[in-house]
Formats: sequence, structure tokens, C-alpha cells
Amino acid sequence: MELIGGSMKKQNILLVGFAVLLVGGFQNCAKMNFTTEEAALKPSSADASGDPSSQDPSASASPTPRSSGNPPVVDISDDKDFSCKQFVEINYDPSSILNVPKRDGNGLCYIVKIISAVVFQKSVDNPNVDNEVISRNHADNKTNHHPFVLGSQMVRMRLEGARAIKLSGGKNDSSNILVDNFLLIGVAPSAVIGDPQYYKAYGTSDSEAIGYAGVLFKDVVIPVKAFATGGTSTIKPLSLEGSIEVDRDYSLDVRGLDAGSYGEISDIYLLFQ
Repeated sequence: MELIGGSMKKQNILLVGFAVLLVGGFQNCAKMNFTTEEAALKPSSADASGDPSSQDPSASASPTPRSSGNPPVVDISDDKDFSCKQFVEINYDPSSILNVPKRDGNGLCYIVKIISAVVFQKSVDNPNVDNEVISRNHADNKTNHHPFVLGSQMVRMRLEGARAIKLSGGKNDSSNILVDNFLLIGVAPSAVIGDPQYYKAYGTSDSEAIGYAGVLFKDVVIPVKAFATGGTSTIKPLSLEGSIEVDRDYSLDVRGLDAGSYGEISDIYLLFQ
């Protein structure tokens, strides 16, 4: 009997030990999953204090899970209640989603360079054209053609809270944009970006295709909001129009286009205010 009792005692000890291992393993896995999830939601460059001035919104390539229910919708042209006290420049990785922190009391605004300045003394020296767009041909002002590409960028982004979104010619909210001749800009959920209904054009009125009241994008007429009758447009920091949902994957398509003859564009920065 003592032998049997000793054996049972050992079995009980083994069972208790196995149960402890299971509980400990479960706790470790839960902690690991939570930590991984938290890392995916926050920029990895935040310091130990959580100071948002050290955060890089581009650090997280993992999409932030959408909250249940209807997410809030924000007006991306609204900047009346927020003034930039500091501009934090970040590098955008086109293979990831740019997660933009919500506004805080520190007045942090984020800027991303999306187009670099370039000047072509003759447009025909530019080998790149946009085959989806048709504008007037400034070589003769009598025909239409595919305009020359001065610079373009597609940015996937996700707002974590209210932000106004602008394009600026410098690392601030006050530098003018120069473009000869026009900008074509689209903002839409990433699944439908490229649909002409989400696009607007800004630049010189003589960019309009002959016989149309605007430029053509995928055979759809996009009216040009004029900033000059011809030559180089000078555009003050440009507030993007419309509303987008917080915590949802959107894309911004920016194209700087030249109708011909001579072409130039300034640096263009994407500003989250």
C-alpha cells in the first residue's frame, strides 16, 4: 500500500507541475501577443517616456485594426483649431502604410517630402509622360497630348485622429508650390484610388485640353482650378478637400504635370496639421 500511495503521490505532483507549466505558458503567450499588437499600433521609434516628438508615424507597416461600429469622419481641410508649433519630418516607405498620430497638446505637425524640385529647359527633354492624362499641347497650343511627368507619388495613409492635410512647397505650412503647369490630386479609400471621381486639378487655365473644360483623366473631364492663365502656377499651401474616416486605409495620389514647351516644379511636401 505504501508503494501504491507513493506512486499516486508522484503522479499528483507531476499533474500539478504540468498544470503550472500550462498556466505559465498561456500567460507568456498572452503577454507576447499583447506586446506584438501594441508594437503594431505605435511607432517603434517612440522613446521610453512616450514623447510623441520622437515618434515616427511611418515606422508601423501593420494596418491598425478598425474599431467596431462606425469610425469618426474628419474634415481634412479643417485646420482652424490647430496651429503647428513643431514640424517633424518623416521618411515614407511606399511599401507600408503611413500611420499618422492624432493631434495632441504639443502642436506637432508631420511632413513628408513626396516630390523633388526639377526644371526642364525644354519639355521634350523629359522622357516621362502620363498616359492616363490628356492636356493641351503647349508646343503648338492647337492639339492635345499626354503631359510630361515632373514628379508623382502615391501615399497610403491612416489617420489615428483628426488632421488637416495640405501640400506645401517647403518644410512648413507657408511655402508656395510652383508648377508648370498643373497638379492632379486624388484622395480616396485605397481600394478605389484611381477612380476619376476622386480627383481634382490645380494649375494654369491653359492646361485644359482643346475642346474640353478641363484636363482628361482616364477619359473623364477634370476641371482645372486656375492659379494662373499660363506659365508657372504659384499655389499657396494647398488644403486637400473632403472628409475621410479615421482608422481606415486611404491613398493620396499626387502628380505634377507639364503641358509642354518648358516645365518646372518645386519641392512638394505632404503636411499633416
